[in-house]
Amino acid sequence: MDLKKAVILGALLWALIFVEVSVEMFAIASESTQQIVHVIVLPILVVICSIIYFKKEKKSASEGLLLGAVFLAVGTVLDMIITIPLFVKSFSLFYGSFELWFGFIEVLVFCALIGASEKLCKPIAEKPAKRKSRMHIGKASGTTRANALRGKRRK
Repeated sequence: MDLKKAVILGALLWALIFVEVSVEMFAIASESTQQIVHVIVLPILVVICSIIYFKKEKKSASEGLLLGAVFLAVGTVLDMIITIPLFVKSFSLFYGSFELWFGFIEVLVFCALIGASEKLCKPIAEKPAKRKSRMHIGKASGTTRANALRGKRRK
């Protein structure tokens, strides 16, 4: 696991969630509607950060779970440093929320699913090779396509 990359993406995920929740608080009046929107938006943010991580990393469900755990650890540290002291003022109120624990489960599940996914986020190293020119079948042999069809070699 690339811990540095996972920690940076965990901080990015925390910042995106912070912005998302802040926008919801000011744009949506109903608290229950805010929670519904958050339950829908959170997996999208987690999937984006997970896909970025797995572009060049080994994929497996266990690696995804580990990534989710790193995301949660980074988010928890940032919450303890910024969110709780500045905005909530109560650790028990913040961590006593069912919605928070449901969000933790979402992070772990979606990171594991992306890690286990074979079709999403294929490594960049697996790009298909460039096609050779159609005019020259074998440069080393000196055979052009037209001559290859006729069975002749280029001189």
